Amino acid sequence: MKNFVSAIRKTRWGGLGFVIILAACLVACGAPTQSTPMLNVPPTYNAMTTRVAQMPSVTFTPTTGSQPTAVLQDERATATSTATGAPPAESRQPLSELARGWSEPDIEGLVEPLLEGLRLWTDDDQQIGVSEVVSATIMEAEGDVPRQSHWTIAAQAEMKRTLSVVVEQVSEGILSMRVTTSQPSGVAATGLCLPAEQDEHFYGLGQRFERFNLAGSFIENRSTEAVNVRRTYAPANFLLSSQGYGLHLESSGYASFDLRIGDSDCYQIRTSGAVLHLYFFAGPTPADVVERHAQFMGLPPLPPEWAFGVWKNSIGGQERVLTELDDLQNANVPVDAVWIYDAVVEKDGFGWPWQIYGPIPPGDYPDLVGLIDQLHKTNLKVLGYLNPFIYPGWTGYDEAAQRGYLVETTEGAPFLQDWTFGQRAYVDFTSEEATDWWQARVRHALSEVGFDGAMLDFGENAPRGGVYAGNLSGYQMNYMYPVYYHRAAFEVGQATKPNDYVFLVRSGYAGTQPYTTGRFTGDQVRDWSVEEGLGSLLPAVLNGSLSGWPYWGPDIAGFFPANPPLSQSEEKDPWIRWVQFGALMPTMRDMYGAFEGTPVDLWTDDETLSVFRDYAELHTALKPYLYRCAEIAHSRGLPIVRPLFLVYPDDAETYQLEDQYLLGDDLLVAPIIEPDSVERSVYLPAGRWRYYWTEEMHNGPGRVTVLAPLHQIPLFVHEDSDLILPDTGAQ
Repeated sequence: MKNFVSAIRKTRWGGLGFVIILAACLVACGAPTQSTPMLNVPPTYNAMTTRVAQMPSVTFTPTTGSQPTAVLQDERATATSTATGAPPAESRQPLSELARGWSEPDIEGLVEPLLEGLRLWTDDDQQIGVSEVVSATIMEAEGDVPRQSHWTIAAQAEMKRTLSVVVEQVSEGILSMRVTTSQPSGVAATGLCLPAEQDEHFYGLGQRFERFNLAGSFIENRSTEAVNVRRTYAPANFLLSSQGYGLHLESSGYASFDLRIGDSDCYQIRTSGAVLHLYFFAGPTPADVVERHAQFMGLPPLPPEWAFGVWKNSIGGQERVLTELDDLQNANVPVDAVWIYDAVVEKDGFGWPWQIYGPIPPGDYPDLVGLIDQLHKTNLKVLGYLNPFIYPGWTGYDEAAQRGYLVETTEGAPFLQDWTFGQRAYVDFTSEEATDWWQARVRHALSEVGFDGAMLDFGENAPRGGVYAGNLSGYQMNYMYPVYYHRAAFEVGQATKPNDYVFLVRSGYAGTQPYTTGRFTGDQVRDWSVEEGLGSLLPAVLNGSLSGWPYWGPDIAGFFPANPPLSQSEEKDPWIRWVQFGALMPTMRDMYGAFEGTPVDLWTDDETLSVFRDYAELHTALKPYLYRCAEIAHSRGLPIVRPLFLVYPDDAETYQLEDQYLLGDDLLVAPIIEPDSVERSVYLPAGRWRYYWTEEMHNGPGRVTVLAPLHQIPLFVHEDSDLILPDTGAQ
């Protein structure tokens, strides 16, 4: 690559809008495949970033329900494989060094390590690399046309394919790199090996349960309808490096991130199709990177202040709901919103009609409008349940099917998926008419029935074999469906109850960030496990927060029973620890999940009621503070739940921490996620920190060990904080 490096060094960065275009000739050609039109993602709500949402993505259209061969091989990858095809170590410059100059981009240094790692894979999984520069020309800027440099990179053998690379400064600290080929037929995947440090850490990629630091992992951007350490409800293609940069992969198809650096000193990004489009975000600090990414993708909306209060799940019918709320008031448990998921309004698509919580069957709501009005008069908000399905036999199904509002089969019939409760069809949100029809139903539920929002469930498993009105393949829509779904809900919420509603979502993908007013972490198992239970929550929230979703309200205390099920006495301790964790999230909300027998809840005994009340009072005291943090998230893109390195980037120890977090800047939380733990070690960054339970002051940086009896979560308050929290009775 000496000629390549030499030619690059002859260029200089021409300022904002300067573009370098490189053409690379490659080694081999594969068998032809079809190419398809570019994907247009719905425009984001943030007008400043609308252009970002017009995502031209992979140009691959498989046959209905199929995938490229290379993708299937990626998905079968084992934990022993590593990134391959890395450029020689002596020719690479670590991205960490380049990141320091990206605010005034060093294009000479940037292009070299990136282009050396470019790879294509043919349909038969043959890997193709690039060679050396053989020519270079420069065109000066004229009018609106930016200055450009055109490069040709020779193949290692005969020239049969040309690779074009365009590198452009999008705005300060943000670079775009778009790779296309002259002959997309036969290209199954495009990828890039990026140089890395041996001690580099990686975070983000959406809501990831496996661990917070993803270094050493093989990550796929596939979604699933269950907690899964290999997949997630909400993938996002944003990767944050501990070395002061981040990147976003634009893709509406399968992608993998092989972060197992090993001896290759690189990590590999691979996406299906013949187009690779990356955006690089400069630091120098992780907070700078996160803010740039959030503003680029679209800043999150600002939910109402009540969204950051205490939400109580109540089901079983109108009378039972009123009785439970009276009991809560009599017990002095503060509540801001009540979530009634079994209140069914069939014509609006609201409500969950099936019994999933054994102790309480679904009930009747003979005057739901009157009930909601009554609760509003007591200053309670009321949320329902909503998903993207239309069920055969339900009101509206025949109309939607006849008018073509549902995702269809290739024969033109509604595409029906089998699931636990029968069959379900998906609203086709790529159709403007279908979206208008669905929004009219939701609008009625908000304006006439009176709901203040809903759990916006599902959306992860849109049919890959389905036919969509927007001429997008089912393969693409399996990834992109949440963007259209969440946008439709956001639009109707804003039009009906502007800035005074919440849709709490589970699914997600890159592009949903500006439509998301709340998230829950999905259907955890009610136990201690790090795979599916209490231990899986913090990695998911931290990685998801860095990916652009700042508003979280996990289920207290999980959804599914453990396997084998825990007895009530065995379940009580994790329930208490879950309440503590949930109280120190942006939204505190409990959930009557899929349980038989007598699961623990706040009414189990005097102890559970006392624990829930105490932590609900703590959360209520934090509500104004959480709303101020939300305003920062909305205006700048910084999350509410923060890893310590986001605030203390110069402290190397903070990049190692996976079991504690900051809530805003003022509170440090170290949740207990292991059974029988009554003390724990906590790392304190620089400053003086007051231990909430004892008022004892501690100096950072350094570790302290604190007692953490069952009713106390380790919680520290920065000495400069003006927070007024409930008195603990400490002497």
